[in-house]
Amino acid sequence: MHITREHHHRSRVWLDDAFCVLTQGNLAAANAHLEEMIWKFRIFSSDMRMHFDQEEGGLFPACIALDQEMQTKAHIVNDASILRDIHIMSAGHISARETLAELMALSRAIGLISRDSGLSLPHILGQLDLDLIEHERLEDEILLPAVLFQLDLSKSMHTSGPFNYTEDEPSPPGNS
Repeated sequence: MHITREHHHRSRVWLDDAFCVLTQGNLAAANAHLEEMIWKFRIFSSDMRMHFDQEEGGLFPACIALDQEMQTKAHIVNDASILRDIHIMSAGHISARETLAELMALSRAIGLISRDSGLSLPHILGQLDLDLIEHERLEDEILLPAVLFQLDLSKSMHTSGPFNYTEDEPSPPGNS
């Protein structure tokens, strides 16, 4: 899946790079904000990794199963579970953006630079921010609407009544 291959992987690399700069950077430039930054960053990094793992281990496989369900017309996806996962995903995006904004403000105050790569902490967090913006856009504008549409179709396929189309010959509503 594109989000996992491109954005989750790249974001994990930026998280690792930022942690290295925080813990191995030019500590002569450290000030009172450094401890707070490390503490907040550890929580942020842990939350982001958990968010990625939840998407990769729960939501994305459920989306694939939902797509397979649409192909086979078999009801195999727990709608409540996938809706819960979508809610958790969206809440994680909001929380991540708020925390990243705080971290970026702190990083500008600290201005650490990696001895190994020469990259500054503000630069690394800026790259992570760009990745997260694209990550959210793909999920919120493409994945989420597609999943909700498929859930709607799946529900109509598996409920009885005037809107339940047969597998053999779809008919318009009211003409069963």
